[in-house]
Amino acid sequence: MRDTIASGKRLLSSCTLWLSILAILLFVLDQTEKEHTLQQEGPLVLQVGLTPVQRAMLFDYPDILWQLTEILARAHVRTEQELNNLPWKEKSYFLDPCPRFWQGLEELFWQDQPCSRKGNILFTKIREGEVWRLLSPSFLHANFWHLLLNLGWLWILGWRLEIALGRGVFLGLFCVLGVFSNTAQYLVGGPFFLGLSGVLAGLAGFMWSLQKKTGWTMFSVPRATFLFLLWFFGGMMLMESACFMLRLFWGIPCVFPVANTAHITGLCAGLLLGKYSLFTKKGVG
Repeated sequence: MRDTIASGKRLLSSCTLWLSILAILLFVLDQTEKEHTLQQEGPLVLQVGLTPVQRAMLFDYPDILWQLTEILARAHVRTEQELNNLPWKEKSYFLDPCPRFWQGLEELFWQDQPCSRKGNILFTKIREGEVWRLLSPSFLHANFWHLLLNLGWLWILGWRLEIALGRGVFLGLFCVLGVFSNTAQYLVGGPFFLGLSGVLAGLAGFMWSLQKKTGWTMFSVPRATFLFLLWFFGGMMLMESACFMLRLFWGIPCVFPVANTAHITGLCAGLLLGKYSLFTKKGVG
């Protein structure tokens, strides 16, 4: 009985649980706002202006999108076809092939004539003090299955790491992996990404390196699980590389709609942190 009560208390106070609850609450709020915006203002405003949750928690939200959203709302434009009703000056903002914000280094390789980067300031909102954006994209999810898959892996990996290393170390590791993978994804692909998979790739790499170095068995994660994850992220890396080569050498507009930079950098960071960590079989060395 005492063991059951103690386990329940440990679960209720765990970072894994509260991180999961935060992701679920944000998902429900975001979906509610998405439906409200779609009904009240139309699909074009949702496409350009996103939802309030996304505007507040994506890695960056360019000021130009605020201006475009205000134009659409003021003119009651709901669809792309209705853009023709706008005055030419305002319509030209939507026809500009070179959006005036950071789109990532990938733009240099898949556009025939890369846009001028004049005025494209990096880390716009973070420079204004909104530092939570370094981590907050990890808690946003595109749909229910995206959320379910990520939370499932968070419990498989994160809960075991938290038990083994303690809440403080686990939370620190989570934040480091999130900030690093999100920043890398932003620099390469721009601000419009979301999901926890960069952190999960890092947690998997960390556990793999640590178990390989110390021979720990307390994680109780089968070797096959790690192999599956490493093969999965390796496959993502190969597909991203193939798309890059198709764009670079053959001009084929291949864009893989997955934040693979976050996967790759998160995995590499986790492998290195596990390899060079101070944890041993007996704890902290």
